Amino acid sequence: MIHRPVRDDIKEKFVQLFRNHHPPSRALHIHKQDLMEEYNEEYYKVAADSAICPPLSAVYRLFHKEFKKDYGEEQNSIHEYLQKIANKVEKNTKIKSKVMDNGDVVVAALPPLMERCHSLKTSGNTVFIDSGGNMDWYNCRVFLLLCDSNVGGLPLGFFLSTSETEECISTGLELLKSILPASCFGDSTSKCSVQFMTDDCQAEINALRKIFPASDVLLCTFHILQAVWRWLLQGEHGIDQLDRQHLYSLFKKTVFAGTSDDFEFSCKKLLEDSVVNKYNNFVCYIKKYISRSSMWAHSFRTTVRGNNTNNIVEGAMRVMKDCILSRTKAYNPIQLFKFLEMEFCQFYTMKIEDMLNGKYWSKRSKYFPEENKLEDLEIKKAESLHITVVHKKSLQEYNVDLEAGLCSCFKGKQGAPCSHQHKASVFLKRSGPNTIPLDSQSNPICLCLHSTPCSHQHKASVFLKRSGPNTIPLDSQSKLFLHWLAHGKTGDDNFYLSLDMYINENQSNMSMSTLSPAWSLPVPVTSPIDIVLNTEPETSEQTPNLDWDSLQLRWMNLVSKKKDNNNEAEFRAVEKATTYLENCSSSAFISALHSIGKSFKSRKLGRTIPVQPTSISRRKSNLGTRKHASTGRPKKTSQVNHSYVKTKGMRRKKLPHSLQYCVDNNVSLGQ
Repeated sequence: MIHRPVRDDIKEKFVQLFRNHHPPSRALHIHKQDLMEEYNEEYYKVAADSAICPPLSAVYRLFHKEFKKDYGEEQNSIHEYLQKIANKVEKNTKIKSKVMDNGDVVVAALPPLMERCHSLKTSGNTVFIDSGGNMDWYNCRVFLLLCDSNVGGLPLGFFLSTSETEECISTGLELLKSILPASCFGDSTSKCSVQFMTDDCQAEINALRKIFPASDVLLCTFHILQAVWRWLLQGEHGIDQLDRQHLYSLFKKTVFAGTSDDFEFSCKKLLEDSVVNKYNNFVCYIKKYISRSSMWAHSFRTTVRGNNTNNIVEGAMRVMKDCILSRTKAYNPIQLFKFLEMEFCQFYTMKIEDMLNGKYWSKRSKYFPEENKLEDLEIKKAESLHITVVHKKSLQEYNVDLEAGLCSCFKGKQGAPCSHQHKASVFLKRSGPNTIPLDSQSNPICLCLHSTPCSHQHKASVFLKRSGPNTIPLDSQSKLFLHWLAHGKTGDDNFYLSLDMYINENQSNMSMSTLSPAWSLPVPVTSPIDIVLNTEPETSEQTPNLDWDSLQLRWMNLVSKKKDNNNEAEFRAVEKATTYLENCSSSAFISALHSIGKSFKSRKLGRTIPVQPTSISRRKSNLGTRKHASTGRPKKTSQVNHSYVKTKGMRRKKLPHSLQYCVDNNVSLGQ
């Protein structure tokens, strides 16, 4: 029975499991579990029949046979893969590729959903960019561009690359820019008037400034603080353990300074501090950061809508690896591209539909403040969409502009949503002499939500009973626009009508032209709130004067010294390293040289995408870890009655992954 061929219905079941992102071993395990539930005590009989329960080798053969039909041979080169992607794309997906002189390949794509997301006003505010890898066997790099909205992060495009060099990133951005729609980045007049937020990666920064010269490049606050804390903990810098927290707190106050005066005061206090002046290397390190303070200091950020980190795009990377790939590497780059083009976009389509159907529980605490927090707020004056909210106890007045999404409170100054906008949106249920009619010409776009809410915009929104740039969409027109954004076509006009909302006469006669993204009013440039914008273009950094001659002399002296020793082992090692460095790419060259002198734990290569080291310890179940189970008969060395007892050492604790926890306890941060 072991030599019987696999039945056709069993093959179809395995093919379906493969398409649901289950690797061969996992698919066979699921099939065996189904057989045990079906046959119960008779399982041992069907387990011996290869026609019903095939061996793992047969499942692997079926796996490779099936994917060769769609994605080609597994042994093909990476260049052949990426050049064939153009033949696999969907009909409406825009794509461009380029093979560079050094052999690297870059492919940029813009699926229909990502193209429609450019109609959002928020896509012209702040664009988040990040890269990820280890998603397929060839370790292609995936670069994602996202914007913020009340649905969460929404993708604006992506490109694949075989390297992370500045040249490859510049080429990818240039290809993506060439296929963007005319109304890209929120219907901007130009394609380079947005803000980009990224990590402190010089290759990405230089590429963004090259392709989008008029744009501002901002750095993620978390990664800046993380880099400073790790620098303080490195032993080679000689920072005393008792001084680390003090130095970090001074720099942190500089980062979070609210105004330019506070920033200058914090910088002066930082550089004149007696503890800081004990370490000249730290002073030089901080001065380099201060020279580009416009990229990371909050006092220079007035239009980021409360987004000071790139968690949005990092969350998208986690969605790609966890939800789309199920922590399993793609078969080849073609399959990875199809995942990004199809299932990645389908994930955001379902996300938009959940918002349309009122399933936004994860955002309830963010956009729906508790009623007891709103009891002390009242509307003092409302002129059009300009509203004054007063706190009853403190008598503090807050000016709210719903159409611009701005408020004079601390959170609303940067354009972050606050509860006043939501309050007005809930309150505006009918047209009247003192309200704005809910028609397609005067209704502002309701999809421009950002960051954490504050109570002042929420209160004003409830008073006006109208959706604003920072509120959850309440009227059917806004929901129909969301439906068009998700599916690219209109839905049933009456499906999204609220049962208790006043229905405008003109609303039932809404035409397809009303659903076009052009119906939304642009955010006005002027506002009753006095906010100073930093419009100075970022000056590019000068190329450093690198002393290559001195470094070359040191290498020649080192080789000459090893030559005098005439050690065969050293010669073989140097010869092997030289051969590798001559043939590797620029990024691999840099990584190899930076890795010299560091010890790495051996890692098994396979199909699975590794997880964060701290995620395993947070699992509730002790099943499925990467280590063997300590079961069975204990070893003799563990028995006390022998003289050769081996004392079990203390297990090293895992490093925490919380930056604030590490700073408070003065410990190193986990990877």
